[in-house]
Amino acid sequence: MKREQAVRLKSGDKAQFIYTELRQEIVEGRLPPGARLIEEKLAARYGVSRTPIREALTLLEADGLIILQRNRGGVVRKYDKKEIYDIYDLRLLIEGYAARRAAQRITDADLIVLKGLLSEAEEVLDRAGRGWMPWNDGLRRLVENNVQFHRLIARAGANTFLEGLWERYTFLPFVYRTLQVYGEEGLKTSLRQHRMLIEAFVARDPDMAESIMRTHLYTGRHAILNAMSASPLSESQPTQEEEHDSTHSKL
Repeated sequence: MKREQAVRLKSGDKAQFIYTELRQEIVEGRLPPGARLIEEKLAARYGVSRTPIREALTLLEADGLIILQRNRGGVVRKYDKKEIYDIYDLRLLIEGYAARRAAQRITDADLIVLKGLLSEAEEVLDRAGRGWMPWNDGLRRLVENNVQFHRLIARAGANTFLEGLWERYTFLPFVYRTLQVYGEEGLKTSLRQHRMLIEAFVARDPDMAESIMRTHLYTGRHAILNAMSASPLSESQPTQEEEHDSTHSKL
């Protein structure tokens, strides 16, 4: 967003913009667990008062991404293994149910979109694997693609509250981390499972769709728990470098 456009934003819009940027940085791991979000430094980064900063941090806390500290800003939340299990247990229920409903209700138009997302993801992975694009750029695109794919399934379930539950419990930092630790072969497996989900939807088979989705999520949980054993998300401590002191473009 250009500076001349941003400076005209109202306070609430500024807060939303800052929230969106910080949320993406947390999800992608650029703000790691334990990183401190200091109000004064964020206000200086964005060229705003502390009011929209506090509003943005409150939204991040509501998402479960940070823990607010009185008069100090916030700290990016850490997750232990039990919490990972608990969140994935919820995902198994929510997304398994979503896949079952989607198999019975998904439209032909939604199927076309899912097939397009799968083709795009396969192309990105192929290009990144061949070195035709930076691996990290490819990974970011795959994360965005994955989010769109799963969100559409939740939406296709046609339950008023289902998509909101999906948003609340799946778009978390370790979604990015999961795809990161998969490596190329793991990502290929993940995309094969996406293809199997589409086939179950085309066949209008709710049992198969739910089973594949649950297997898909079990694979992800196993990958991230193994990664935590090597580099725990719950034990790192904030360092000087982890304090959010960026001098990105101001609002």
